[in-house]
Amino acid sequence: WTAVSLAPGAGKMDIVEYLISMGADVKPRTSNSITVYGLGSKNAIGRAIQRGLQRRREREVETCWPWREDIIDWQFEDVRQWLLAVGCLDVQNVFRDNMVNGEALLDLSDEDIDDILDEDEDVHDDTTLRNRVKQAIYNLRDPE
Repeated sequence: WTAVSLAPGAGKMDIVEYLISMGADVKPRTSNSITVYGLGSKNAIGRAIQRGLQRRREREVETCWPWREDIIDWQFEDVRQWLLAVGCLDVQNVFRDNMVNGEALLDLSDEDIDDILDEDEDVHDDTTLRNRVKQAIYNLRDPE
């Protein structure tokens, strides 16, 4: 059980929203394979998840915007600072090992991201982190 799984049972949709906005997995499963949607009012949970995902996107866009002007000139340290700001610092080593600079970051396809993340045993099975990295890169390319 995760906090996202426990909050709906207690009627704490504000907690669900907050956890999702901070990067929690939207689809965690309990040991019985029940998702968060099966643990309370589906409408209330759905709205909390939507609001949380919207807040997450807004935060990521705000985080990305100050750096947009010179991304193509970023060195790895700039990429590392950005990873820290968007809550994806766990991938810094594999990005460094693959020499991901600003220009490379802007050119990464979903397949490239998957290939890079598959190289790191600590993150290759973490779908939440994988999706967060992809979304942060999308937001970096197009913050609107």
